[in-house]
Amino acid sequence: MSPCERYVLTYSPKGDAAFSIWNFQLVELIRDFQAEAGEDKDTYKWSFDGNYLAKRMIAETTKEGGESKVKEGISVYELPSMQLLANEEGRKKSITIEGIS
Repeated sequence: MSPCERYVLTYSPKGDAAFSIWNFQLVELIRDFQAEAGEDKDTYKWSFDGNYLAKRMIAETTKEGGESKVKEGISVYELPSMQLLANEEGRKKSITIEGIS
């Protein structure tokens, strides 16, 4: 349950979508997310006021030469739209933070 008690995050690891965000007041599904490797019930965290939901992310990319790079950080979603938060330039992008835990 979000701190503002307007939204609920459900976790069902064996379901079609492991994470579901609901508008609690309207009993309406806002968005679903599939579980990625290493994710569990503690993957998402609410902001203090319930207006944002953050997710720790780890993405591994491989370049043409076979070089692999791991990108770590957080993805912040704004409620109720559940759209990725935009940076100063207006681009919707995750925040890269090396070594986040």
